Amino acid sequence: MTCHIDASLPDSRALQTESPRRLQKEIGTALYRQYLTLMLPQIRAMRIEMDQGAGKTIPDAFAISSRILLSLLKQHVSPRPDWACPLSYRTYQAMRAIQFQRILVEMIGSHPENIILSRDKRFMRVRFGGDIRQAVAFEKSVPEFVFKGRIADTVKLDLLAMEEELGFSPVRNTSLLGRVVKAWKKPG
Repeated sequence: MTCHIDASLPDSRALQTESPRRLQKEIGTALYRQYLTLMLPQIRAMRIEMDQGAGKTIPDAFAISSRILLSLLKQHVSPRPDWACPLSYRTYQAMRAIQFQRILVEMIGSHPENIILSRDKRFMRVRFGGDIRQAVAFEKSVPEFVFKGRIADTVKLDLLAMEEELGFSPVRNTSLLGRVVKAWKKPG
């Protein structure tokens, strides 16, 4: 759940001020107000944990947030909706990877001429024929570990990361599509 507010809480000291309480009053729904009431102390604890670990450990805000939301739903909704399930940062990244795979496979199938493999097979470049907006939209679907940059309408992807993390492997073949992609392998 995302809520855009006109405030910034730069460090743990900001959580001790009146600002979070004021924000809670200005947020519109009872669910979200209750969520904030339970989440703000968790944010404080996460910040302390990060400060003590010198940035080496980062708490999973997705897991903590979803646990709070699930507990609130359990109190007020019976039975719990099917869509309401625990979420972690790892699960969120996996969901993004699935969306990325679907989009890339679709692009390879429909416009293989816009896919360029580097000679040493370390990078794949995906061109969008001058459409920078489309390149930016595609970039948002690319998992961080695969994304290597964007210049105008071309997005650069790390093939090694795709092969190791997602099971994607380009291969040379006689067909145009075969030269671009072997297949998406699903982990078994």
